[in-house]
Amino acid sequence: MTATRKFWTLRYIIINATYFAVYSGIHAYASVFLLEKGFSNTLIGITLALANILSVIFQPFIAGLIDKQGKLTNRNVSMASTALLLIGSVLLLIIKSGIVVIFIIFALIYTVQMVYQPILTAMYFEYEAAGCHIYYGLARGLGSCGFAVVSVFTGKAIGWFGVNILMILDIIFLTIALIVLYFFKKPEIKNAETGSTETAHNNLISFIKTYPFFMLFVAGAMCFFFAHNAINDYMIQIITPLGGTETQMGIAVFIAALLELPTMALIDKIM
Repeated sequence: MTATRKFWTLRYIIINATYFAVYSGIHAYASVFLLEKGFSNTLIGITLALANILSVIFQPFIAGLIDKQGKLTNRNVSMASTALLLIGSVLLLIIKSGIVVIFIIFALIYTVQMVYQPILTAMYFEYEAAGCHIYYGLARGLGSCGFAVVSVFTGKAIGWFGVNILMILDIIFLTIALIVLYFFKKPEIKNAETGSTETAHNNLISFIKTYPFFMLFVAGAMCFFFAHNAINDYMIQIITPLGGTETQMGIAVFIAALLELPTMALIDKIM
């Protein structure tokens, strides 16, 4: 790996690792946090379902705006998303009660993080095309590693300090991410070629007509994520009747994240 590639890869690793560290707090421990705030299992389901529905609506909308190549770039959206997550985490830390307010804030930051995830991947392709060579497999694999390490630590930390430690950790990681993103500037491409013959399908109907078989793949992925989210979002409810606690949940999530690493690290070779 050249020095230049190491430089871009290192910063992209930090962005990935901090993102998935925060993902652990907002997603993997969502039920733990909301149960402690007085939410019922039904209300937790409504909160997470609403957030996922909103992310489905906003992801293609934001992607369409970014494709127009205005000021709304992948980096700018990433910075804005990180700032919103930071503000939301601070609010959840200082708000001690009020289910309605917590419901609104948590649903919004859950949505923002879901919308942000594909933009993080898109940023890699954008920077790679601009000559900023990044070892994506390594960066994404270490992102999962960050998720794994933080998850096992968080499980124990909740037992020591309570659920508010989730927001404190999120604030720390989001601050680091915002600083790195600020300096993660893509160099301007001089004498860029124009006149591409490819058509951008920012309209959903146009996209479906152009790629009908890809939509079957999307349908299959949706079915897969029903099971994934059921296990991921309700892990604490699954293990508690078996005698488990947040500590055992952290260990389980840690093992699950480690199992991703071989594939993530070798994705460049696989592709």
